[in-house]
Amino acid sequence: KLQGMDEGLKVCIKSNQDSLLSAYRLKFTEVQKEMEELRVKLTEEKLKLQRDQMIVVLEKERDWYREELDKSEARRKKIEAAHKKMQVEYEEAKEDRDLSLIHISEPTRPLYISYAVFCLKKKK
Repeated sequence: KLQGMDEGLKVCIKSNQDSLLSAYRLKFTEVQKEMEELRVKLTEEKLKLQRDQMIVVLEKERDWYREELDKSEARRKKIEAAHKKMQVEYEEAKEDRDLSLIHISEPTRPLYISYAVFCLKKKK
């Protein structure tokens, strides 16, 4: 009886071999497509992760440059204030240069406190 079943099974397999092979190929193709989709998805996720990491790096750099810009702006304002002060001092010194001494009086008394008068004339 077993031999008969074995023979029947062999005949059944032989007669259905093409359809079994076709079904196997179809399933294999589906699995390959699914694997390719998963590879593509993995690649996209890796790229997204790399992009997100790059964004974090760029944001840190941007923040550093903003801080440096703020520091530079503060230094520029200090320099600008010093420049304005120097301009005022220069103008005052320039006005002083335009004066000439025309007379110095003798000290008023030879004591500890004494006064003298300076006469200045503006140069032309």
